[in-house]
Amino acid sequence: MSEKKGKILELSHVSREFELRSGERLRAVADVSLSVGQGECVFVVGESGCGKSTLVKLAARMETLTSGKILFEGEDVTSLRERELRWYRRRVQIVLQDPGSVCSPRMKTGRFLMEPWINFEKKTRREAREMALYSLERVGLPKEYFGKYPHQLSGGEMQRVAIARAIALHPRLLICDEATSALDVSVQRQILDLLREHQRETDYGVLFVCHDLAVAEDLGNKVAVMYLGHVVEIMTGGSLRRQAVHPYTRALLDSVLSVCADRREPLRILPGEPPSPVNLPEGCVFCSRCRHAEEICARKMPELMSLGEGHWAACWRTAPVSDPVPAG
Repeated sequence: MSEKKGKILELSHVSREFELRSGERLRAVADVSLSVGQGECVFVVGESGCGKSTLVKLAARMETLTSGKILFEGEDVTSLRERELRWYRRRVQIVLQDPGSVCSPRMKTGRFLMEPWINFEKKTRREAREMALYSLERVGLPKEYFGKYPHQLSGGEMQRVAIARAIALHPRLLICDEATSALDVSVQRQILDLLREHQRETDYGVLFVCHDLAVAEDLGNKVAVMYLGHVVEIMTGGSLRRQAVHPYTRALLDSVLSVCADRREPLRILPGEPPSPVNLPEGCVFCSRCRHAEEICARKMPELMSLGEGHWAACWRTAPVSDPVPAG
């Protein structure tokens, strides 16, 4: 961004643990600090099961924190009760990977889009209908879709409807949890362009979970890389390929196949399997798969440390001599 803007969301040392039937505890998110600024798009990337979805559900208050704090526009929303959460969810909307899962198969598109206006803004049905028709227009769907059921829509069309509902009330923060991963590539681009256009108009923040590093690099003001519940590197999207230093981030980048790649070069596959999230190692969680692991890596988990403007990494190989600087 060209100018400094205020923070909309601040996650401060948030953790989420689940108690299993065996009595063991699974730590899905471990001491994560991350922020989303006004007009900023922050991507969270990493392997399946690394804690990305749990993290954004914590941000949306769909999951309860085990520890840590959530600030929304400077106000602590960590312990909001059900009635107070109504205020929060009016300003924070989420778009899921499967839009069909949030809409009743018996509910027509129009009714689905009218609900926010009736429930939150107390509009009359006539007013809500007009707003719903306008919402359809904003996402490039004709008014005929107002009377269609979910099964009559394609995946891309249903995702447009879900986005129309999410942005209808002009939220301050939009959370996208794999919102485009189930769509065709051409439809993905249309949806992403739609989100970017609307964000430019309203200046809301976006927290986007994604597997596609190219998308994160292209659209992300900031990219947070997660591994086994930990954020191991944060940097700007434009510097992802050039400046990534954490071995796990580099492994993710190496795993992306390119049509320009030399076929004579062997594929660099990340060795080993991630350790069990129930029985994490004492030191760095990536130590057992890292080719550069040193003795200290097995003893102590490194903190995120500043490597320069907008760049933090949790790796002993890149640790500066100075004290750690909290990531933002």
